[in-house]
Amino acid sequence: MDFASPYLEKQTGFEPGIPEIPDPDLGFIVVVPCYDEPGLVHTLESLWSCHRPGSAVEVIVVLNAPENASSESLEQNARSLALLDEWARRNNAPRFRLLVKDIGSLPRKYAGPGTARKAGMDEAVSRFGRIGRPDGIICSLDADTGWDPGYFTEIERCVNAHAGLGGGCIYFEHPLCGDEYGDQMYEAVAFYELHMRYFLQALRSIDFPYAYHTLGSAFFVTALTYTRAGGMNRKKAGEDFYFLQKSFPMVPFMDVTTTRVIPSPRPSGRVPFGTGPWIRKYLRDPEHPPGTYHYSAFKDLQMFFSLASHPDILTNWNEISRSLAPPVRSFLKREDPFARLQEIAGNTATPAAFTKRFYQWFNGFKVIKYLNHVHRSHFERPDIARQAAAFLKEVKGFSNVPEKPRELLMLYRELERGRG
Repeated sequence: MDFASPYLEKQTGFEPGIPEIPDPDLGFIVVVPCYDEPGLVHTLESLWSCHRPGSAVEVIVVLNAPENASSESLEQNARSLALLDEWARRNNAPRFRLLVKDIGSLPRKYAGPGTARKAGMDEAVSRFGRIGRPDGIICSLDADTGWDPGYFTEIERCVNAHAGLGGGCIYFEHPLCGDEYGDQMYEAVAFYELHMRYFLQALRSIDFPYAYHTLGSAFFVTALTYTRAGGMNRKKAGEDFYFLQKSFPMVPFMDVTTTRVIPSPRPSGRVPFGTGPWIRKYLRDPEHPPGTYHYSAFKDLQMFFSLASHPDILTNWNEISRSLAPPVRSFLKREDPFARLQEIAGNTATPAAFTKRFYQWFNGFKVIKYLNHVHRSHFERPDIARQAAAFLKEVKGFSNVPEKPRELLMLYRELERGRG
């Protein structure tokens, strides 16, 4: 039995949908969901132009649509299928192949990028299983994404340099100027990306161990990591976030900052949260952009982490809980933390194991729940630029910090790439 079979046998209704036999030296499979994407061929051309890694590459495009899709969207999917077939006939080569998995019309309950990404990634696992490659790399991309030429080779270099690496999050930059989108949209995505980068740096400043970006267009995992995490989910939005939160504690992850993914800033109504909806919200009222999280909320959480991520907390829980900041106490009333900490202690034998299991409980999803809760009850959401600037001055010790959002964003980008 290959490594993939136990996982695939649990996936109701899964049948391999691509008949082509995988190259024995297949090392990368790129999964690209596609629904109503007129620019898909440009994406494929960009991938084709990347420097080739030492192993073979496959790109699996997953065509999909909701059952209530408009006739225009379905017509675009049909055009995409024809273009994909033609592109494959002209460009497929022994070491780089485009493959198409058409999963058709999906029930409204499951229609979305989660189901499409899962279909493609399950197919990728099946293909790696056929050739016995648990270390095969599954890359997650979107159909409107761009990237630097070193996309494959830099991922390959990181994997080769770090034994046991289970996955990585790839550095990204949204476009901030150009002719494709209006000035206001570029301004909106600058605010959104600044929020994302401030949020990440704030998490890292309080020593949260799994502080990574979670973009569906900018991560990779090994096939074995994918199966161990239980595979992708079928959520309509945030499927990447939830999948990665399960994966981070299981295996070593890292940031790949020597290449770049370029996500689209376009607004979208297909999913309830994420880049597209945030951009739409900004465009409705650009004079009052959405705020971010107050840094005091992170500092309060840091105190809880420093006290609670060790089994000794159980002997002094009442005293410790009274010492926590009011916002944290308010949130913990909803969580029954003592019972959860007892459960963690009962299933771990060492302080290190306790700490690891603690952060599996209080993971990134729990952090977001906490932040949203305390910003309804204890904090107002501050202006993104002002909060991002204050963080650089007061926490990172920067001087001469700019005030304009784009200039701040440039500084955060440099910081994230290790040059700040």
